[in-house]
Amino acid sequence: MEMNYGGSNSKKGLSSFENLNNALFEATKREGYSLDDYKRDVRAAFGKAKNRVYKAVSKENRIKRQAAETEQQKHLQ
Repeated sequence: MEMNYGGSNSKKGLSSFENLNNALFEATKREGYSLDDYKRDVRAAFGKAKNRVYKAVSKENRIKRQAAETEQQKHLQ
């Protein structure tokens, strides 16, 4: 992922897009929903998206590793 909310770790920050952030905040705003709540929700969404990506990559690598091990066992028999 090349983006996060705050722009840390040399990634582009969603927080630098003020108009977009204001539009998203206004679209999701409800009674008792503060800007801090919005920021927390967006950060959590970035975290969930990152976890999905890494989980998919990990699963793909595990499948490849298992296939290679199975292929190696066939050659040993």
